[in-house]
Parts: sequence; structure tokens; C-alpha cells
Amino acid sequence: MTSEANTPSTSDAAPPEPGPGISKQQWRSGLAAWLVAGWALGFPRSWELVATVGLPVVTLVLLIVVQHTQNHDDRAIQLKLDEVIRALERASNSMIRVDEGSWEDLEHVREHFRRHVAPDGREQGRTGEAGATGAG
Repeated sequence: MTSEANTPSTSDAAPPEPGPGISKQQWRSGLAAWLVAGWALGFPRSWELVATVGLPVVTLVLLIVVQHTQNHDDRAIQLKLDEVIRALERASNSMIRVDEGSWEDLEHVREHFRRHVAPDGREQGRTGEAGATGAG
């Protein structure tokens, strides 16, 4: 028997720590070593190239990692929402596949919902399924 008191809510969950990547202290140590090496070598042109070429490459790699993480999180949220839609009796199951529709299909569904919600935010009337998206 499960109780709601034992179920953690998403607001209670701490954000995950970064994976096995480089820690802040390692970044600081690397930067300090790079600056000391530049000072010891008289700041040669090759030392400058590390910054002018290396940092944009690192930025691009970090961008790709962040986008991958966001895509993963978005997919997980989408699956959770699909489960909520599936579990709720009043929810339209056609909404589970709405993300597969075209931009025009999404606009059609948006307008459908806008027509069925009063200006004060209350639902005006329920008419079966929420609208076909053409996505299945």
C-alpha cells in the first residue's frame, strides 16, 4: 500500500549534479596553468591561438551537450504528460500524439481550445475529442 506522503514531488527533487565532467576546481586549475604557461613563455602567438580557436570549439561542444540534455528532458516531460492524458478519463487521448502534427495542425488544436474556453478561463462546454491533428 502506497501513500502520497511517501511519494516525492518534482518540486522536492534537487536538480542533478553534473555528470562525470570537469569540476569547477579543475577548470580553475587548468585556467591558472594556462595563464602561468603563457606568462612563462612570454605569451607567444600559439598561446593566443589556444584561446581564439580553442574556446569557440569548447563553446560549440557545450552547446551540443546542452541541446542534447534539453531534448532528453523535453522527451521525458512529454512522456509524463502523455501518461497523465491517458490516465485522465476526461482528457482527449488524441492529444497524446499532437506533437507529431504539423504546425498548422497545432494551430488548429490551439484554436479549438480557445473557442471552448470562456474569457475568464472557465471551460464553456465539452464536445468529445479535442480535435483531430491528422497525426493519428
